[in-house]
Amino acid sequence: MIIMTGPLNIWRRLQFNTDQIRKEDILKRANERRQEIQEELNTVKRRLRETTIEQAALTHLTRKLDAESDSVSDVEGNGR
Repeated sequence: MIIMTGPLNIWRRLQFNTDQIRKEDILKRANERRQEIQEELNTVKRRLRETTIEQAALTHLTRKLDAESDSVSDVEGNGR
């Protein structure tokens, strides 16, 4: 078994260490970005739910007002 201790072997070990650090840094940043995107997605989903509920309430009120105005116009029309 030959053990290399020359400058080339040291360079390879240093390069491996820097590659490992670079890889860990990239993975860390990727996980942080994934978390940011997930939080943003959750916010968008929540806002969509809120908007959908508001739209349903407005639609319900509009139909209720239309029904009331129709019944008022029927009463006014029959009284003439």
